[in-house]
Amino acid sequence: PHYYAIVDQGKLIVAVPMDKNRQADTMYFSENHGACWSKTKFSTTPWHFTGLQGDPKALGLKVTLWGYTPSDGLWQTMEVDFSKVIERQCVSDDFEEWVPHAQGAKDGCLLGFKERISVIKQNVWCFMPDTDLRRTEESCTCDLEDFECDFGYVWNAKKT
Repeated sequence: PHYYAIVDQGKLIVAVPMDKNRQADTMYFSENHGACWSKTKFSTTPWHFTGLQGDPKALGLKVTLWGYTPSDGLWQTMEVDFSKVIERQCVSDDFEEWVPHAQGAKDGCLLGFKERISVIKQNVWCFMPDTDLRRTEESCTCDLEDFECDFGYVWNAKKT
């Protein structure tokens, strides 16, 4: 099992694996959507690991780890700042457009709504500025599948 946090607006994934006794001293991080992982030790002795947390809005590059050392029971907390590793701020050429639900015949239209989001390209090593992702929204035509998935929809068997 792993504890994990997603920060930098989804660009950075941090994971801490644990053994069966919840002991951990190593973390992994990926800056390319999980395609490649880097490994680093956060402690010389294993902790009884109890938590990992990033910024609730996933805007920053910091994660906090906590747990206690089994030998003495002392609580440990550590803040890891990935801005020391990922130093370059993204520029406009580092982004590409992503359309959720784009696979299939509906080309991203879901429940009468299509959203386009500028995300960092997979193999670019940079951090997002502390702003929200750039999004554009547009309306699109609903079809029967949209209504079937909507809250409160009741299927009428007599109409089939």
